[in-house]
Amino acid sequence: MLTEFAADVHRAAEIRYSYDHRDQERDLLIASMDELAPEDRRHVASLVESLRMASADRLGGGVAGGGLNAMETGMSNASQWGDATTGSGWGVGLTGFQGEACGAMDNASGVATLMDIAQDLHDQKIQTKRSLLFVVVTGEEKGLLGSRYFAAHPTVNSKSMVADLNTDMFLPLYPLHILTVYGLHESDLGDSVRKVAQSLDVEVQDDPAPQRNVFIRSDQYSFIRAGVPSIMTEVGYKKGSKEEEVQKDWLKNRYHAPSDDLNQPVDLQAAGQYNRLILTLAESVANTPARPQWKPDSFFRRFAQ
Repeated sequence: MLTEFAADVHRAAEIRYSYDHRDQERDLLIASMDELAPEDRRHVASLVESLRMASADRLGGGVAGGGLNAMETGMSNASQWGDATTGSGWGVGLTGFQGEACGAMDNASGVATLMDIAQDLHDQKIQTKRSLLFVVVTGEEKGLLGSRYFAAHPTVNSKSMVADLNTDMFLPLYPLHILTVYGLHESDLGDSVRKVAQSLDVEVQDDPAPQRNVFIRSDQYSFIRAGVPSIMTEVGYKKGSKEEEVQKDWLKNRYHAPSDDLNQPVDLQAAGQYNRLILTLAESVANTPARPQWKPDSFFRRFAQ
């Protein structure tokens, strides 16, 4: 079931191009899947589906929960919605996007993660106590326009949204041994992600470059300002490591560039591990009776209502 979601468009030229060429590009992606091992095809299939949806500016969906704290079940009752899981922006993952940024990593990858998680919830018949709301927003680069709109005009009761997990540009460029968590120490979502990561043998670290202020620059900030505890996560690295050099090279040569396409190297195993981690985290948050809370010393606690 899709819920109506109105948002400002990201870039008119991108949407127009993806709409005019969506069938052609989708066919190219489908053809490329024949060269992949069966276990790798699903992630590309999700990118194909992202392309199918990319021409729309109203994207939202949900999985109904089982009724935590006497919340009613059923998709029609807005009071039963719980954590909001979002992917920032949409990116279409094309090849040779006529000089424009193709957006495979930024952020068709995050959208594919949401779609994989939704598919897993369906296929495995997973029933969470809170519902999960999947939102794909637009206009981040223009001032968080889509997430700002949704946070101000949600499709559910705003007071029922208990957490935001942002999957924006998680960069599966190398093995997932470390998870960088923006907002790790701001709310007890950080405690939840530590437990989940430990169970998957993944180390957790805070923002390695806090001077960049990433925590308030992506779409989770719209939810933070609405009082919703939030985190953003990505495949991490240790300072001085070869992984750091790989990420720096990606940011220099592929970020917002035509080379952010499906021809670039991707660690599909890391992407799959990341998806499992986010799914497990979402389940944990959705099944925990207590709502996530801001830490008493968090600057962002002031936004809680």
